[in-house]
Amino acid sequence: MKKLLITAVLLATCSIATAQYGYRDANRIGFSVGVNQFTMNSNDFESKPGIGWTAGLSVRGNFYNDFDMVYEIHFSENQFQIEPENPLGSDVKCKIQSAQIALL
Repeated sequence: MKKLLITAVLLATCSIATAQYGYRDANRIGFSVGVNQFTMNSNDFESKPGIGWTAGLSVRGNFYNDFDMVYEIHFSENQFQIEPENPLGSDVKCKIQSAQIALL
């Protein structure tokens, strides 16, 4: 039974891997979104992790002689909280915004 399951998984993987074999000469666009968790590690202060987001756009462009180029941009915002030294104070909420540009 175990051999049959392994064979079925390998067969499904191989058929999925060859499903995109046909190459189309076309420009393509892709979107990506996600959620991230970020914390600041330091010996100087205590911090709590926060939830942020990531969003991006990628485009594959065709050029002459089968030369493709992929360029993409991703935006993200990471959040975390710093605990104050004074126990009566409230946590300081921090945000780090960033953008990443890639050319492949």
